[in-house]
This record gives sequence, structure tokens and C-alpha cells, in this order.
Amino acid sequence: MRITVLFFGPARDWAGVDSSVFDIEEGATLAQLKNPVAERHPGIKEGMTCVRFAVNQEFAADDATLHDGDEVALIPPVSGGCD
Repeated sequence: MRITVLFFGPARDWAGVDSSVFDIEEGATLAQLKNPVAERHPGIKEGMTCVRFAVNQEFAADDATLHDGDEVALIPPVSGGCD
């Protein structure tokens, strides 16, 4: 299935792109998408611990099941760095 990942704010700088498309296995979770994102965009690896993830414009937990055509957004903190 095909998932579009959107990078916002500093995450866009870390990734070096606004968005990226990933082909992953049917039934994959948000947690299973994180490694391919970090492998393709190594600059985002450190920031992955402080970003929030949203699936189709709703914040989501790591165990959220992804579906073909979903949009996953990486949203960094808006008022400061990581704790």
C-alpha cells in the first residue's frame, strides 16, 4: 500500500523534503513506518523522538493501523525543542 508522509516545520528541514511516498505492507502500523522514514531521511532520525504523528489529520499512536492512501504528518513541537 502507498502512504504519503508530510514533514512540517523543522521536520521539513531535517528530512530535506516537504513530503515522501512509501510503499509498505498491508496492515502495517505507524510504528512500522518509522524505520523506513528514518532510513530514507537520516536527518530526521534524532528529531523522531520529539515529533507527534498524525494520520489523516488526527494525532495517532504507534499502534494505529495504516491504510492505502493515508497521509501521515510529522509535527514537531511548536514552542520549543525536545525534552
